[in-house]
This record gives sequence, structure tokens and C-alpha cells, in this order.
Amino acid sequence: MKKVFVIGVISLMLIFAGCGFFKTNLGVNVSGNVSNNGAATSGAITILLNSKDAIKDISSLNVDDLASLTSIVKGVAQTNGTGDYSIPLVQEGTYVLIAIYDENGNSALDSLDEIGWYGTDSTIVRDSVTIHFTIPDTFNVQSGVNRSGVNVNYLITKALYDSLTTK
Repeated sequence: MKKVFVIGVISLMLIFAGCGFFKTNLGVNVSGNVSNNGAATSGAITILLNSKDAIKDISSLNVDDLASLTSIVKGVAQTNGTGDYSIPLVQEGTYVLIAIYDENGNSALDSLDEIGWYGTDSTIVRDSVTIHFTIPDTFNVQSGVNRSGVNVNYLITKALYDSLTTK
């Protein structure tokens, strides 16, 4: 009897797996790399947000605090030594990704921290200095399809970002 039950459970699991049940309900991985002008950024926090404006609701960079902001934060991961990250269990939807390097290590988002986005890379010249940055853009995640290549190529201080977005 026990053998029949085990075979039945395994059969159901195979049927569900073939239908995409587990992929759909458990989510997929969003992954990429964070660098600053070609140099890998180790230890950056990557955050999936439901909109780029949600950054103004983030003050703490503590992973537990970020995870509690479920209305705006849809996933969090930290980059490894080569700048790679992977956010698991992401549900289907439209997102923005921000990377934050806690420059002063105080676990609070402040003007000294460096931030960057997934999006369209751009440059401006300010006071005869060329600044590379990224204009945030959304991307879509589909059920059952892992999303890779969600890269952040440039980081700028939050103070500079704030000054650019207010103009």
C-alpha cells in the first residue's frame, strides 16, 4: 500500500511539473551583474521594485527591513565577489531593479551611497566632467521563464542622482 501511495505522489508531481505548475507558483530567478564603469561591484544590494518612484520609500538597507516592504519590494539579493546576483521566486510582472552600494556601511540609504539602475545607459557633462549613469527602465518577468542579463553598469552617488532627477 505504501509503495502505491509513493508512486501516486511521484506521478502527480511529474504531471504538475510537466504543466508548469511549480514554475508558475514558485516564481523564477532574475539575475544579472552590477558593475561601475566595468569594475565589478561586490556587496551591492539589488532590489526589485514595483516602480522607480518606490525608492523614496526606502530608508534602511537591512535585508529584513527591505523584505518587510512587500507593497514595493518584490525581491532582494546581494552581489557576490564578481558583482553577480540572483533574486529567486520572482512572480510574473513588471519591475525596476536598483543596485545600492552602502558606501559608509551604516545600513541606511543616504546621500553618500552609490546607486544604479537597470535601464538605458547615458552620459552628461557637468562642470567639464563626463558622468555615466543609467536612466531607470522597467522590464517584464514571465511565468516559467528565468530572466537573466538584468545588469547595472554605472553607479552614482544618491546625492547626484537626486540632483539629476529634480531637474
